[in-house]
Amino acid sequence: MRKVFFTVTALALLFIFSSCETMDTVLKGAEIVGDVTDKAPVKATPVTGLDFKKGEVLCSYYEGRPLADNTYYTAKILTPSSAATKNQAEVLFVGTGKKAWSQFVVPSHKASEKDLKLGMLVLFHVWANSDKISADNYRKQYWEFGRISSTDELFKGKVEVNGKSKFVKWLRISDQPVE
Repeated sequence: MRKVFFTVTALALLFIFSSCETMDTVLKGAEIVGDVTDKAPVKATPVTGLDFKKGEVLCSYYEGRPLADNTYYTAKILTPSSAATKNQAEVLFVGTGKKAWSQFVVPSHKASEKDLKLGMLVLFHVWANSDKISADNYRKQYWEFGRISSTDELFKGKVEVNGKSKFVKWLRISDQPVE
């Protein structure tokens, strides 16, 4: 009985190991970036592909709050700000479909590591501490201004904004001066 048990066990193990993929097969097609003996460091670049659609811009949601203390949502401009509209723009918020008058329209672009400096104001997504955000959430959730308080983890694609770690890929920089 023992001989049968050991023979069946040995055959089962042999079958299991012979059916496993080799590491060469598993890694076939994988890009080898380098190993620890390479002299030149390899720079990791996050690929997000997320951005606003054409004609969308961040617009303040609350009236009477200062620029840096407001909440911003993606919107399309229906009526540009002018003296006749008391410098407010009529907007259509993407996430809710709500029409409203916005005090601040903030054209912006995605931040890159080279743009970021200690102490500067940036716009950060509400989920900027998450590694992944859906395209819908990127466009339909709110943004706020915050000040970069540390760039120590910039090599990891992160900075501290208002003392909290945020991914650079979820930050935006205003195209117009905000201070």
